Order: sequence, then structure tokens, then C-alpha cells
Amino acid sequence: MINDEKKVSLILSNSKSEKCSPSKVEEIRQLFNTNPRVKEIFKNSINNILREVFPDNYYTKGSYSEGEMSGIYDLEQPGRSVINKLNTNYIGFKILVDDLNAVLTKLNKPTLNFIGVTPLQQVEEINKFCSYMEFFGERIFKGSKTLDKIMKLLKRTHDKGGQLEEYVAKKINQEFGEGTAVVVGSLGSKEDFAGTDLTVNFDNKIQNAQVKPILSMEVIDGFYNIKIKGFVKKFNTDLLIFSNINKEVYIFKNKTVAFSSSMFKIPTQDLIYTVN
Repeated sequence: MINDEKKVSLILSNSKSEKCSPSKVEEIRQLFNTNPRVKEIFKNSINNILREVFPDNYYTKGSYSEGEMSGIYDLEQPGRSVINKLNTNYIGFKILVDDLNAVLTKLNKPTLNFIGVTPLQQVEEINKFCSYMEFFGERIFKGSKTLDKIMKLLKRTHDKGGQLEEYVAKKINQEFGEGTAVVVGSLGSKEDFAGTDLTVNFDNKIQNAQVKPILSMEVIDGFYNIKIKGFVKKFNTDLLIFSNINKEVYIFKNKTVAFSSSMFKIPTQDLIYTVN
């Protein structure tokens, strides 16, 4: 494919992607939400590459410890690595695309483009992307600036998610009593994969809940239209909770929720509590 290995390694080791603007980030988020085939191919490719690049850190389900899912462990820290979250992280995907395009430009090769093309062309581009990733995998994921940027991103994202869950649990416990909400779902646990961030005990009934940050929220024709900072998809939890740090907490029944590529649509009567 590309034979100038020294040149490729030098470019990757010194890559400096431009800071992702909100508009560019939104384009990639929409790409993943509107073309699930692109997201699925990316996810499978990253899983395979990480397994090949880090064979000594890869564990099958339950083999690292009971209840742990398959993935990479003991990489940047003891336990499950945040690198496992790369396979669905659209900003991480953009970093990889930008750095690969820097390599391709230096080598006078056509660059990857996912925006302003048809869904079929997007699938063709993601397949090219995966071929390049498989070829460059060892150089990308072992000591490159690209890896540094991705790991910092994933750790920051994971920490923010944990902070929001802790904030929401604290607000619920202040309102309804200590122990009402409990943070669960450590990285890689069964709860994490099932989408459970908290368990909440309302009226002596323990319910599981997914917590999401709010990008925007408005009421239109009897529905809350809620955009979030991430993927919009179906969650099989009892409750959906939306909030931001130092903001109100909105707790909904996850019963008749509709969702599109960009937002959740929830009937106003499914709002159970608002915690100020």
C-alpha cells in the first residue's frame, strides 16, 4: 500500500491535528448518527486492531476477572483501559482521520472525505480508512503523538462522565435522602455495557438509569426534545436522566421514548422529577 515506512512513522510521531471546532465535531457526530454502517465498520475495525496491537493486554469476557467484559486491560493504568472507548468515540475518529490525511497528503495520496458525499461513498471511505488503520496500526497505537491525543481525549471524556454521574447522584440524594441513588457501572462492567450509570430507589423500587449531558432541551407539542453531547440511541434502562454539572436534573421514565439521529423525544408526562 504505502512503502515509505520511515516517512510515515515520522509524520505520525510529530502529528499535530488542528483543534476540533464545534462545527467539525458536529459534522462527525452527525455522520455516526445518520450512517450507522460507518460507525459499525469503525467499531469492528478498532476492536480488531487493538486486539492485534496489544495481544498481551487483551482479555476475553470474564478472563481478566469475573464480570469484566472483553477488551484491553492494564495499559495506561491497572484494570480496564479507556482505549476501549475509542471504538464509538467520534472525536477520536476525527483525530485519526485528520492524522491519516496528514500522512496521505505528505505522500501525495488522495485524502479521506466523509462530508458532503453520499452514504454509499461514506461507506467506501470508511473501508479505505480501515485499510489504512490496519496498515498503520502498530505505528499509531505504540508511542505516536496520535495515541497521546486519543488517550488524553478518552480519559477526559471518561472523567467528565463520571463527574456528571456523581453530581446527579448527589443531587438526588440531597432531595430524596441518602442512599436513594448509587453510582454503578465501573469501566468494563456488565452495568457499563448495559447502559446503567445509577440505580435509583423510588418508592422502595430499585430502578436502573442512564445519565446523559444536555446540549439543548425544549418542549414542543407535548414532547421534550433533548439533544445530548454524544450518540443518540435506545437505552434499555428504567429511567433516563439528563443534566449538566451545577444545573437542574431531569428524571424521565424510559417508556415511550422516540429518538432520531440528533435528539431524544420524550412525552412531557414521562417527566417524573425535576431536581433543582
